[in-house]
Amino acid sequence: MFDFFSGLFSFVVKAAEAVVSIAAKAIAGEMFSSAPSRSEASAKCVIDNLKDIDREISDRERSIAKSKSRLDAESLAELLDLRSAEYDKYEKIKAADAVDDLEKNADKYSESKLILGTEHKLQYHLGVAVINRKCQQCYRPMKLQHRTVDDPKFDDFFWQCTGFYDSNAQCKNTLPFRARDLSLLHNNDAIELEISKDDLITIASQKTTQAQTIKRLTGHLGEEDQDVPCPIHFVPMYLREKRGGESLPMLDRYHLACTHKGCGQIAKLKSYPQLAAFLRRKEGQGIIH
Repeated sequence: MFDFFSGLFSFVVKAAEAVVSIAAKAIAGEMFSSAPSRSEASAKCVIDNLKDIDREISDRERSIAKSKSRLDAESLAELLDLRSAEYDKYEKIKAADAVDDLEKNADKYSESKLILGTEHKLQYHLGVAVINRKCQQCYRPMKLQHRTVDDPKFDDFFWQCTGFYDSNAQCKNTLPFRARDLSLLHNNDAIELEISKDDLITIASQKTTQAQTIKRLTGHLGEEDQDVPCPIHFVPMYLREKRGGESLPMLDRYHLACTHKGCGQIAKLKSYPQLAAFLRRKEGQGIIH
């Protein structure tokens, strides 16, 4: 099993297979047979389709709320099935792109052992869509999470079914994340992943660095993050700032929210690695550049 973090070209792999050239062949063998050809729609086109489908779903939901109709109910069921199929297409396209990049540009990747003091390398990926990991109970996507603690250790991380957030069909399945069995292959120009957690905190907490980071983040308010989908509606989440954000610490100021009307799902950007990852996805470079 290889878990691909969408948008970052990072892979969590079996420790014994973490050599890039071996991993590329293994991932290709596991994924590529089911991936769509390059002639099919790009990931961006699929995301646009998902947004269109979500708008239609919202219309049907509003109509049903006013007066229950068998036709509306049937239409809604069809749209939900179409959304699932479209998101599956998105996953396959992203996987194919990842395989292609890893095979052609193996020298761009570095291997990181997940050892004590490198927990920030996992925080970098919180909330991002994870390709190729499905819940064994309901087959919905799973994502990386950690318990609510200020300084999470590896034992605090776990895989959580995105169905946990679906009040209509909730799934509480989780799986442990065992760092000792895994390595991380990541794009080696992500500076925040090349330095220690303590060094990252030291640099990112400097006043000048924080001022620059806040200015950059403010410029992206209201913009979508296409690599962080809502776990319920599969549409991109967008950057928001807490009310009164200017008076708040940077790590308690920003979050991603779902674009679906009435959805309360958010992803808090509460650590330097998460903020760095967001900026890298938007601009191609993180906090340190």
